[in-house]
Amino acid sequence: MVVRSSPEEHPFISKAELDLIVNGRKEEGEGELSSLEPNWSAIFSSTVFYAVLAPKITYGIVFDFVSLKIPAYLQDVIQMPVSENGIAVAVIMVGYMVTLLTGGLLADCLIAHTRLGKCKVRKIFQLLAAAIMAGPLFLLPLVGTSFKWLNVLLLAGCMGGYGFTSGGDVPLVADLSGPLSGSVFALINTVCSISGFTVPYIVGVVIQSAPSSPLLWSSLINGCAVLVVAGTVIFILFISVHLQTDWAKPSTGYIDIEEKLSSRARRRNSRYRSIGDREEKAALLAVAAAAKVAAKNAASSASGASEEAAVSSSGGTSCSGSASVHYQCRTTGYS
Repeated sequence: MVVRSSPEEHPFISKAELDLIVNGRKEEGEGELSSLEPNWSAIFSSTVFYAVLAPKITYGIVFDFVSLKIPAYLQDVIQMPVSENGIAVAVIMVGYMVTLLTGGLLADCLIAHTRLGKCKVRKIFQLLAAAIMAGPLFLLPLVGTSFKWLNVLLLAGCMGGYGFTSGGDVPLVADLSGPLSGSVFALINTVCSISGFTVPYIVGVVIQSAPSSPLLWSSLINGCAVLVVAGTVIFILFISVHLQTDWAKPSTGYIDIEEKLSSRARRRNSRYRSIGDREEKAALLAVAAAAKVAAKNAASSASGASEEAAVSSSGGTSCSGSASVHYQCRTTGYS
C-alpha cells in the first residue's frame, strides 16, 4: 500500500523531500558506486567472511531445530497435549521477537554513546546471544520430562538469546561489505537456508529407531548447544568490522572503494556545514533588516518633529534623515 520502487513514485512525498533525495544522489555519485561488482574470489578466500558465516550457519541450525522439530519433542517426549503444544510454541517465539526488535537498537546506542567501539559491541552481543542460547540447551536434558512448562521456558530463553544477534552478526555484513551488502547477504542467506531441509532429515535419521526416546533427543539438543559455542568461538577469534575493500571491484576501470566511500562522507558533511552557514547568514540578514526598519521608523518620527518646528517659524531649512548614512536636506519657504 505505501511501498514504491523509487521516491519519485511515492504519492506522499513532498517536492522539497524529493529534491533533497535527488540532489543527494547527484552529489554522492551513485552512478560510480553502482558500477561496483562483487569480487567473489576475494570473498570466498576471506577469513572474515567465514567468521561471519560460521555463526549464521550454526545458529540457523538451532533456529530450524527449535521451530521445526521442538513441537514433535514436546508432543512425543514431554507428552504435552496438542492444545497446549500450540501455546507452548507461541511462548517460545515471544522472547525471540522481543530481543530481535531491541537488540539492534541497544547495540547502536552503545556504539554511539560509549567508548566500546563497534567491534567490541558486536562481539559482546554475539557472546550474549551464545550464552543465553547454549545455557538453556545444556540444561534442557537435565530438567527431564516431568516439568513441562519449565522445558518451554528454557526453550523460550534459547530463542530469546538468538534475537541478540541483531546487534552481532546480523548488521556486521553491512559493516564489512558496504555497497555490496545486498549481494553478500544473499550469498550468506542462501548458504544458511540449507539447514531448512537438512535439519528435519538429520533429526528423522537420529530418532528413527525410537521417536520418543529422551536420550536420543538429548543428544540432538546437546549437539545444538555445541554448535552454538563453536560458531561463536570462530566469530570472536576472526571477526573484523572494517570495510573489506577487496570484496568489490569496479566493472570498468579502477576505483579506490575506500576513498570513494570516504569522499561520500566528506561531501555529506560539507553539505551539512554549507546548509548551516546559509541558515546562519539568513538569520543575520533577517536581524539586520529588522534593525534597519526600526531605525528608519525612528528617523521618520524625528523628521516629522523637525518639520513641524520649521513650519511654526517663518521659514528655514529642515533636514530629514533615514536609517542609512544618506541624508536629504531641503529648504522650505512660505509667503
